[in-house]
Amino acid sequence: MLLVFRAVFMLAALLCLFSAVMITASLFIADRASRSPEILWISLAVSGVFLAAGLLAVGVQGRMAAIDAIIRHADPARRSDLARHHRAPILFLAGGGAVLCLALAVIVSGDFARIEEGFAVYVRSPPQRQGPTTRPAMAPPPPRFLRSPSSSRG
Repeated sequence: MLLVFRAVFMLAALLCLFSAVMITASLFIADRASRSPEILWISLAVSGVFLAAGLLAVGVQGRMAAIDAIIRHADPARRSDLARHHRAPILFLAGGGAVLCLALAVIVSGDFARIEEGFAVYVRSPPQRQGPTTRPAMAPPPPRFLRSPSSSRG
């Protein structure tokens, strides 16, 4: 179970770090990247959050592996009791890590989509125009035989 837990948390860490790098890189590789300082700071702050989350995931899986190593080297009388109490947090964290990996996969695919559109990840795209760009001409007046008699006097 520890191997599954470590694999899930390493995947979450890699997705976090990859998203942080993509957000920062999108400022430089996008066709229509904004050069305003607000966008730069927002992108760097979000990249920092993803970087911190990735490092946190690496730290959590490392600490749980260290606790497991301590349990394996404990005396046999206490080993089964410690292992039983250690198994529950690993199961809960592995389940939460799997959900986190799914959410991060959606975020990374959204990052890819924004960059593919030619925009930096956290830049507002211009509004899309719908319909014709010119106004239609006014309709011609109705034929003479359809006009009311009062409109023909004038």
